[in-house]
Order: sequence, then C-alpha cells, then structure tokens
Amino acid sequence: METSIKFLLANYELRYPFIQYLVTGGLPIALGNITGATFLDIGSSWTNENVWKGIGTNAAGQTITQDLLIGTGMGVRMFFLGLPLKIDVAWSYNGDGFSIPKYYFSLGGDF
Repeated sequence: METSIKFLLANYELRYPFIQYLVTGGLPIALGNITGATFLDIGSSWTNENVWKGIGTNAAGQTITQDLLIGTGMGVRMFFLGLPLKIDVAWSYNGDGFSIPKYYFSLGGDF
C-alpha cells in the first residue's frame, strides 16, 4: 500500500528599501541596494487527514500548535562581494508565544 504525503506551505515576504548605496571609510568596500524584509512562514505535512491536528491544547489547557509550524522574522538583504547576502532574525510561534530568536546568515541566491 502506497502512502501519499500531503503538504501545505504559505510564505509572505515584504521587502522595502533601506540604503541605496553605502561605502565604508577604512576599507574600500561598497554595499549596494540594502533592503529590509519581514516575513511569515506557515507549513505542515501529513499522510492521514484523520489524525492531523493543526492547533490543539496541552495538558495545562494552553493553546498550542501541533502539526502546524509557524515562524516570523525580519532581516536585511544586500550584495556583498557581488553575491546576495541575507541576515535574518526569526521566531517560531507555538500558539502560546514566540521562541527565543534564531539568527540566519546566507550567501547566495534565493532559489
């Protein structure tokens, strides 16, 4: 018997300009087109719809996410040495509150 995997993924990202062009004083390094970004990600995957629970309650009666993952954050986007650089801070949401911040650095394209 073959099991089919189903998934849901939603992403919202808003980008906005910060600084058009920045040249550092000591080292001749130029950073161009510095933009900001805020984002929200929601996702889940499942194999059986009958046991999937997106949001539920824990033993203390608090609302929590179960099979649904939610995260939000903000960051900056720029080109550094000719490559796209992203620096983000993000928080996961569990239905009762947000996690401690997580920091992400990536060098390269979005896809």
